[in-house]
Formats: sequence, C-alpha cells, structure tokens
Amino acid sequence: MMSRTWTVRQRKVAQYSAFCLLALCASAVLFIALEYSPVKPVVPGDRVEGLSDALARRVPEDAPRVQFVDVTSSSGVEFEHFSAERSRMLAEDMGSGCAVEDFDGDADLDLFFVNFEPLDTQKRQPEARRGHALYLNQERWRFEDRSSVSGIAVPVRGMGVAAGDYDGDADLDLFVTCFGTDQLFQNSGSATFRDVASEVGVARSHFGSGAAWSDYDLDGDLDLYVASYVEMKDEVDLRGKLSSQYGFAIPYTLNPSSYRPAPNILYRNRADGTFEDVTAAAGVANPTGRSLAVAFTDLSGDRLPDIYVANDVSDNVYFLNRGDGTFEDASYATRTADYRGAMGLAVADYDNDLDLDIYITHWIGQENALYERLPQGGSRTPEYTDVADLHGLGASSIDYVGWGTFFFDYDRDGKQDLFFVNGNTLEQAEDKRLLQKQRLFLLWNRYPAGFFDVTSAAGEGLSPSGNYRGASLGDLDGDGDLDIVLTEAGGKARLLRNEYALANQWLAVKVRGKGKNTFALGARVTVAAGELVQVQQVGAQPSYLSSLPHVLSFGLGSNSMVEKVVVEFPSGAVKTVLGVRAGQAILIEE
Repeated sequence: MMSRTWTVRQRKVAQYSAFCLLALCASAVLFIALEYSPVKPVVPGDRVEGLSDALARRVPEDAPRVQFVDVTSSSGVEFEHFSAERSRMLAEDMGSGCAVEDFDGDADLDLFFVNFEPLDTQKRQPEARRGHALYLNQERWRFEDRSSVSGIAVPVRGMGVAAGDYDGDADLDLFVTCFGTDQLFQNSGSATFRDVASEVGVARSHFGSGAAWSDYDLDGDLDLYVASYVEMKDEVDLRGKLSSQYGFAIPYTLNPSSYRPAPNILYRNRADGTFEDVTAAAGVANPTGRSLAVAFTDLSGDRLPDIYVANDVSDNVYFLNRGDGTFEDASYATRTADYRGAMGLAVADYDNDLDLDIYITHWIGQENALYERLPQGGSRTPEYTDVADLHGLGASSIDYVGWGTFFFDYDRDGKQDLFFVNGNTLEQAEDKRLLQKQRLFLLWNRYPAGFFDVTSAAGEGLSPSGNYRGASLGDLDGDGDLDIVLTEAGGKARLLRNEYALANQWLAVKVRGKGKNTFALGARVTVAAGELVQVQQVGAQPSYLSSLPHVLSFGLGSNSMVEKVVVEFPSGAVKTVLGVRAGQAILIEE
C-alpha cells in the first residue's frame, strides 16, 4: 500500500476543517446545555450569578481583624427618618443625611440628623412631623437628645447638611438643604441654633440636595455651593402614572428623568455676613445636571478650591477654579464627565501619591467609579482615569444602588480604605409601599493589589441590609479609631463602634486658621512617619447629603513617632511641626 504525500495546502485545509468541526461540536453542546437548563427570569434587585461573581475577590488571609458593633440601642440615639407611610414620591425616597461634628465645643463629636416630613398632607399626623435631631456626646457612648431645646427641631422636608463656620465665630453652623426652603442654623456657641437663612440671603426654595462650604475666592471667609436635583413639585395626584427608567416600568413620580434638571447655586460670603448669588458670574450653574453630591475643594493642587458635582442621569461636572472669581468647565478635559446615575462622592488620596482621587457611587447595573488622578506634569488641568475594575471596585458594585460613601483608614495601616452604603430605589414586588433593602460594603485597601470586600469578616454591625442613604464617620469615643454613623430612608439611624484590636498607631490633626475660616477648610495636611507619607485636605469629603468632621485622622502602621506634620493653609502660610508622638490628637494653628 502506497503512502500518500500531502501538499502544504492540503495540510492547511485539513487542519482548518478539523478546527471548524470541533468548534461546531462545542457550540452544539453549549446550545443544548442552555436550551434545556432551567432559566429564571431576571428581576431587578435580585442576586444574579454572573460577571460580579466571576470577578469577586476572596477575603485575604491577612485581612485586619477589626469588628464593627452596633451600639445604637444603648447610646440614647433614637432618631427615625420619615416616620410615615411612603407616598411613592421621589423626594421622600432620596434622603436624608447626617453630620458628625463638635457642636458644643467640648472636644468630642456630636450628631445631627436631617429629617423629612410627609408630602401627602393626609399622612402628616403629629407623630410624623418630627424635625431634625441633635444628640450631644456625653462620653462612653452615651448621647443626650437636645433636639427640642436646640432650635433645630423644625418639621420640614430636609435633605442634606453641611457644617461650617460661616460667620467666623469659631463654632460650627449648619446649612440644611430642603425640598422646600433651605435653612441656615447659626450656632450660638453652646449648641443652640437659630435659622438665619432669610436674613443672610440663602433661603432658596427648591429640591435641594448636596451642599459644601469652602473659601473659593481666598478672601478668608466661607462661601457656599448648593446643589439642586430636579424641578419637582408636590404631585401626589400623579402617583399612579407609570414611566420608564433604564427599561424598568416605575411610577412617574419616582423617576428623576420625569423632571427637568434644576440649576445649582454659588453664594459668596460678603464682609457684612450676608451672601451674594454669584452663580451666573462664576459660571457654575450646571443647568443640565440633576445634582446630588458636591465636592468643594482643591482637586488640582493649585490651592484654589474646585467644584466637582455628581449628577444623576446626566453628565457629572468638574468646575476648575481660575482664581479670578470664575470657573472653567473642565469636565471633558479632566475625563470625569461621566453619564451615569451618580449619587455619592468620596475624595481622598487612596494610592498615597500625594494627590486627591475621586470615588462615585452609582445606580444598579452601572458599577461604581474610582477616578485616579494621573501625573499632572506642567498642566494646571488634572486628568483622571477610571480604575474601578482594575482595583476590584467595579463589577462588585453592579447589583447595588450606592449612596453615602467615604474613604477612611479603619485599620490604621496608612492606606485609605473605603466604605459605602446601598439601598434600592425599586419597590418590593410583594409590597409596593416598601423599597428593596441592600447591604453595606467595607473594602480594605491593599494597594497596589486593590480593594477587597471584607464586610463579612468585620462584625455583625455591618450585616443588616437596609434602605441606607447618608453616611458619616468620626472617632466618637476618642480611642483613635474611626466609627460609623448611618441614616436609612424611612428607618432608624445606626451607630457602629469600631472595636479595634490591632497594634497600628494613629494621629489626629485639628487645624485652625486665621480670619473667618476658623476651621481652615481647604488646608492641606501632610504627615510623614517612617516610609509612610500621607496627605489629606480639611473639608474634602462630601459623602451623600452628609457632613464629615473637620478633624483629620491618620493611620501610622507600626510607627510610634511622626517625623513631621506640614500644614499648608488656604492663605498660603505653611507651618511644620517636628517629632510628634503617635496616639494623640494635636492642634495646629496658623
């Protein structure tokens, strides 16, 4: 029998034919598996195995053993947000926030909660007309309810809060945005307040959301940027109308796309203590954005506070401060003009490269974003790139609707970890009066390996699901680690104590400035301890509808001494403190 010699062409044809036959067989097997396997319809909000499961990261064996414990029931804090049945209206489901600050000047952190009264007048019973709440810290995790005697317990439709010393008298005042007329509570100095919004010119009536204080013109006092969401009124009669949101049929009155965007506003603080609306002249109205969260801080590193706005179902916007009283819309130049459903904002130097990065929480199916600032070179306009997927933050958030968020070093290792809360805006299928609940996220920063979800290993306090919205933090018991404060739409506030059991060191830095910017908002603080060099900026983080403390907390790892602390004040003055012992809070004055 003679053997057959194949030509090169014949061999290639035979190899290609065999490859096609194998591919056809594999496709047939896959088709049969899919055709005859049980397939359940996908319901929005349900847990679905897929991309987020495939890209999930296991908790590393060396993850810090830090536990968060819910201490609300024994703390004296009994705040409940919106104690009434939902009217299925957008404004009721969006809020509200909280503030953690020292309001009575006794050197420990107190709590302020924003409340919202019902839109439906038929449900506005006396028990549902609770106002805002103020709890003063009595130490050892006991808080005294001072709401009724503080002047803040006013029944309004409150949304967000921003704490700042607008009048320069060295105590913290409270600006509250409302679905209605905004409020400015002037602090008397002993944690009693008076609403002076009308007197000073900031009593705007709108669908308010986020707000932030900063000295954008560097004249020594605090100015105010206020975000507006949409042009919406009390439309109880439209609750039965349906609309479409990302392909889902939802009530018209729960869909932000049903309403036109509302313009934001910039108030400049004048020498006489009143405010001037300079929005048009400054160029920061953002009339096409449905705005929710605002970062009002120096993102570009030129000492001039910029404005970054997280917009829902519209482009985010980055306003770069020109230094002449006006801002440049640098949204596309910075590569941060992101069109998603953006709610919460966190700002910090997550990679310890001494510039500020931006984290954004989004609506379900859209993934959260982590904008890492790129090396700037000679340009005054920073550029960013979204590295969320690279660091394990993208697909892991795809099943959730994110709200309040912040960076914080919960394990004191010198790297900024990440926390964010979730809560669906879609209603429960079995009871349309209730929203679908979702879980919390605590993510450990193991840079450069990325972030790891350690929620399940960090204590029972993080396990309950809820309709979470606001989130803030602070060292509520003075032990050097950071605790968590949460608000829930239509639910009760929660306090989570950080039960720290590691050996890592810490340093807290309080900064005080000259002039009327007494808390030195915008000051850049650099801490060098061993190989760790970290930077934070006073007042940089906004969360969602919430206000974080002005005191800065630095984790130091194993370093028991800090070589130097450098404070660059908004005025341009620089102060350096050398040889600081770890494990204490220090005050640095301009």
